[in-house]
Amino acid sequence: MMQVLTPRGVLREVQKAVPICETRIDFNGRNKKFLEVAKDMEVSPTAIGLVFRNYQNNICFPPYENELFIGNLKTEEVKKIQQKLLSEGYYDFSRLSYQKAKIFEKTVFDSGRTSPYTSDFTSGIMSLEAIGIRTISPSDIFSGSCVGVMEADFGSVCNEYDGEGEDEQE
Repeated sequence: MMQVLTPRGVLREVQKAVPICETRIDFNGRNKKFLEVAKDMEVSPTAIGLVFRNYQNNICFPPYENELFIGNLKTEEVKKIQQKLLSEGYYDFSRLSYQKAKIFEKTVFDSGRTSPYTSDFTSGIMSLEAIGIRTISPSDIFSGSCVGVMEADFGSVCNEYDGEGEDEQE
């Protein structure tokens, strides 16, 4: 069993901890953000995504608190977090000092040279579901729940499933 103390100081049981690669580039007058699950630690992940266990059946936590994203970390810090979760089963995210930005667009990304940012304090961070980390069951996805994209301007990251691409019934 793995547990974390969230940046807000809430003790949660972790179902999944995934290293994430993030980058931002200026393109066509806009700052584009890219997030993707790291294929391995050699690609230098700078974020970690956590999915909490039993969130769907726990009325104590609203649905948006089923996951935690910590970005703008040094790759060595991502490795240390994962090693500590595996060896000790615990990590204290409340001990870190976070950026003060209240919205994602105002966060600084510099591969960990400055403070990290977190979904606990910053709104507008893409759901982990949007980058391929399953946080809900497939039946929830196809019942009309939101499905995200891997790259977006973070203004509209959800599209309802419209059944396109399904085989036609004979």
